[in-house]
Amino acid sequence: MTRPSKIAIVKELGSRSPRCLAAHAVRGNDEPELVVVERYPAALGEAVLATLDEDTRALAPFEHANVATLIATVKLKGDVAVLSEWVDGESLESVLAAPSKPSFEILLRVMNDVLEALGALHATGDGRVCGSLGSDDVFVGVDGVTRITRFGLGRIPPDALGARRTTSMAPEYLRGERSPRGDVYTAGTLLWECFMGERFSPGAKLDVSKREPWAAGLADVIARALEGEPAKRYASASELAAAIARVASSKMASRAVVSQWVARTFGERIEARLVKYEPKVDFSLSNVPPPMTVPPPVVTPAAP
Repeated sequence: MTRPSKIAIVKELGSRSPRCLAAHAVRGNDEPELVVVERYPAALGEAVLATLDEDTRALAPFEHANVATLIATVKLKGDVAVLSEWVDGESLESVLAAPSKPSFEILLRVMNDVLEALGALHATGDGRVCGSLGSDDVFVGVDGVTRITRFGLGRIPPDALGARRTTSMAPEYLRGERSPRGDVYTAGTLLWECFMGERFSPGAKLDVSKREPWAAGLADVIARALEGEPAKRYASASELAAAIARVASSKMASRAVVSQWVARTFGERIEARLVKYEPKVDFSLSNVPPPMTVPPPVVTPAAP
């Protein structure tokens, strides 16, 4: 995607960690567009920020229907910000907390979209993984399509993403070991939250038939995704998606049904979040600096 030449921060978005902002961005001669800006503080250190920049650059060309595309990294008053595609939708965290609960059929479609994105990332063959993935990273769109934000930045330390992340990360990720099987575990925690209706807790009893008797077959699938030993899990997100399809594909809601539910439940809130472009905004006050030049960390070769 073309790197923006100018940005203007216009609004704070909720209380996510890292800090999340809305901005208008200009790319070339195009009209300003609304984008999301996630701000990572300089206090994280040069090595972390260099990794963030490297991964964002590497993943910017990666486009998928179920991913909020990464655009660029920029410096923002000493901090580093990641710009990504705006999603007209609501977070899965809010969806699960809605007074009008989504059906299991809707949640199956949401998680199918999540696994489609993870599967595509694993299929690139370059060893990249998503790493951290919480319910506030998953946005269910008013168009019925679910997209992952902050996608593929799996090498960022958990403490840079908020303490809650450690509960949804595979145990081996916390030791610095990355693989698609770790993403399967992370997806398993989201499946747990979707179908149990509560925050994932390692060791808790899994019974997805409490709400829908037909969903009993999902229990074994989710349990395998959450195995503590990586070798016992599904090998990839695509394999996990196939296992879910075998027990519940006929129950999956259409995107039209998802769209109608999101619009009915969150339509006014989503509309209020939009920030219309005002021509009086002076973009010259917020020119995007050139690409980051954070020096890479110094690596001392191991002794022979």
